[in-house]
Amino acid sequence: MPEGTVEVVRRAVEHWNTGDIDAWAQDVTDDIVWCPLAEMTQTEPVRGKEAVVNFLRDWIAPWQAYTIEVRRLIDDGDAFVMLTTQTGVDESGTELTMEMHGSGLVREGKLAEMRWFQSEADALAAAGIAE
Repeated sequence: MPEGTVEVVRRAVEHWNTGDIDAWAQDVTDDIVWCPLAEMTQTEPVRGKEAVVNFLRDWIAPWQAYTIEVRRLIDDGDAFVMLTTQTGVDESGTELTMEMHGSGLVREGKLAEMRWFQSEADALAAAGIAE
């Protein structure tokens, strides 16, 4: 029986926060779709495990540390929304913190889709969750 959505998401965040992208990749589907923030230069969805892993390695490369604090995780079956505070520390030790909110899908115990938003309302709407 596949793991529940909450467990999959929490484990993915733990792997991310330890910097273990290879372990993180074990918990995603081969056909994962990753949709970056619309405000980024890369706005087109990234498709497939290898492409997503490469995108994420590029994303964290400039940071000495990059962590995600999940402030709230809303489970709606296979769909979920996580409201997060993300913190990066650059080479000079300067810390940058921003709120980013993810809407995603878990399929057969693995992360299958992730879309990122700056607005909580947009993340909830993307998941079809009304509050």
